[in-house]
Amino acid sequence: MSRSFHLLWVSQTLANLADSLYIVSVVTMIYQITESACLWTLCPCTMLDS
Repeated sequence: MSRSFHLLWVSQTLANLADSLYIVSVVTMIYQITESACLWTLCPCTMLDS
């Protein structure tokens, strides 16, 4: 593998991990505030659509 491809692969992997952690943290925060399982399940869908 070339160095540039390796750096691209690593950076994309880290970006995907950060996106996942962001979604988990927002969903957790919404559940703690509202205590609504319905809103908790709808949150990732609305976040991915925007």
